[in-house]
Amino acid sequence: INTNHATFDGQIPYLFARLLNRQKHFNKISGSDLIYEACEYAQQHQKSLFLLGGNSESNAVAVENIKQRYGIRV
Repeated sequence: INTNHATFDGQIPYLFARLLNRQKHFNKISGSDLIYEACEYAQQHQKSLFLLGGNSESNAVAVENIKQRYGIRV
């Protein structure tokens, strides 16, 4: 996992991360904004994405949309 990027979504995990790591600076980026940049990066660098979360139906639709639009492994 050290050679990858991990993100979390939601106000509660963000709050806990800030409270437990007061010496570090966090940037709040919406997942709905980040996903497009992540897909473009993966496409340009022949990388794959791992999506976790949501219900199985919405996740399957997201995976299919990314595969069709960007042609990357998800």
